[in-house]
Amino acid sequence: MTTHSKAYMYLIWYNPDKEVYEKGDEEEYQRIRASSFNANGFNVLYEFNKSTRHIAEKIMKSLNIARESENTETTKY
Repeated sequence: MTTHSKAYMYLIWYNPDKEVYEKGDEEEYQRIRASSFNANGFNVLYEFNKSTRHIAEKIMKSLNIARESENTETTKY
């Protein structure tokens, strides 16, 4: 089994302050979370190694499109 150091991990998380999905490395996640007033609301959804970063980009974009679509549908009613 291969393990990756956190420095090589690429994460996708939900940022409740901005109400969007974001991506970055562990250090960026911790920095953003630490500066939040809602740090307990942050959820890491996926962890990737840096070599699969392009997949993470596509997934994050899809999550935000789905979130925007859901918000648009909710405000119609």
